[in-house]
Amino acid sequence: MISMRFGLGFVALALGPMAAQAAALPDPPWFKAPSFADFVAAYPEGPKAAKVGGRVELDCPFLASGQLGRCDVLSEKPAGQGFGAAARKVAQGFVGPTELSNGRTIAGSHTNLVINFAPDMLDQAKVAQPLWTALPTPAQFQAAFPDAASKAGVLKAKVVMTCTVAPDGGLTGCGVASEDPAGYGFGAATLPLAPTFRVKLWGTDGRPVVGGTVRVPIRYDLQQVTDQAAAK
Repeated sequence: MISMRFGLGFVALALGPMAAQAAALPDPPWFKAPSFADFVAAYPEGPKAAKVGGRVELDCPFLASGQLGRCDVLSEKPAGQGFGAAARKVAQGFVGPTELSNGRTIAGSHTNLVINFAPDMLDQAKVAQPLWTALPTPAQFQAAFPDAASKAGVLKAKVVMTCTVAPDGGLTGCGVASEDPAGYGFGAATLPLAPTFRVKLWGTDGRPVVGGTVRVPIRYDLQQVTDQAAAK
């Protein structure tokens, strides 16, 4: 849940951890990552028909371009169902940095990838655990607060947007799933904030993010501003 306290001048937010740049690159800052469509296209036919999931761990070398070379399969469950080959194919969609934090080329460095194929992604592209890398500022949230609501003394509201994650991690095609209370314009006022959100391109759960639908719950609370004004 995204929350804000206007009177305190900050937004309490849970941002996803920033990717570390190290020689081993356990969690690289991906500039491009495979999408839900890539996963569906690579999903082995047998398991796809049977709605069976699979988990693969890969060890992948970086090329000078930031792309991944041929990955080695460290583990594959269940084995013999084609998930290893499918994971290698999906891994071709990753592009990371071209340099390490020390300025040296990334070529030759390795990273481990966990790739999860889940039957639910065949029917719906849903990002269950988005990791936010950018969010609106407190000033942007405050500016979005509808005048009609503040004039009516409505100081708190909840809005949920649903959006699609773009290839760059931005949000597109956003709509208002719910707003409470209704009738004060909170949903319409929140939609223009969508371009300021960014999502990490690859989740810690080994599932795709790009092309998926993400819920963005936002809580407005203007109470602190009112309380401070009354105290003066």
